[in-house]
Amino acid sequence: MERGTISLCSDENFWAPYAFSYDGKSSGTNIEIAKEALKRLGYRVKAQPLSWQRCLSEARKGNYDVIVSAAYRPERAADFYYPPGAEAGEISPYRIIQASYALVTRRGYVWDGIRDNLPHPVGLPKGYSNALELEETGVKAVYAERYSQLFRMLLRGRLNGIIVLEPAARIYLLDEDYRNKLTVQPAIYSSKSYYLIVSKKGKLALDQAKMLWSEVKSIREDNDEMYNIQMKVLKQLRKCLSAAKDCKR
Repeated sequence: MERGTISLCSDENFWAPYAFSYDGKSSGTNIEIAKEALKRLGYRVKAQPLSWQRCLSEARKGNYDVIVSAAYRPERAADFYYPPGAEAGEISPYRIIQASYALVTRRGYVWDGIRDNLPHPVGLPKGYSNALELEETGVKAVYAERYSQLFRMLLRGRLNGIIVLEPAARIYLLDEDYRNKLTVQPAIYSSKSYYLIVSKKGKLALDQAKMLWSEVKSIREDNDEMYNIQMKVLKQLRKCLSAAKDCKR
């Protein structure tokens, strides 16, 4: 039985392979998992890439039902449903992905993995959980909307390090502009569970959100389904990276 349309918003930043924007559409493994989970529950899906800050703001107001995807933050939990146990900060069975972040620097610098020894100034996307956590420790950072802006600032010497999703960082470093000038530090900066978070002002009640998270878990644990999703996203990613204006910009 069809239950109507659920609207999703996702970050338009290049958060590949999990989420990215290409040709005005939301793409990535997290997007495909979310669509399949909602389809199994009988919903149609409409997905829209937005700036991260706007996605959060619009979903808080109920203009989007689900965000794909977000780490746990206590202030977000006032406006969004999270899976049970998300606040514990451990690897969750209801995660859509476990994401690792890396520190990217210019070549020749070696980071010891200790956060107190981060090179300053350090850059991050505005509003990301890593940025909010750094703010809480009193560290001054430089913020930008997109990874592409941070990479250019690092290359030009305006920053001494940037905190970036690890697989996305490695895709950026394939570019000739960065390949022999920047490096991903070996030590992982952080690892977080990311979730489909459900607006408390949207169409899904908590019971329906729980069904959605259960479907996400089922899909993520299905090797055949995940292989199909990953192959589909790989094709999308190749197209977007080979376009005249590729999706990293």
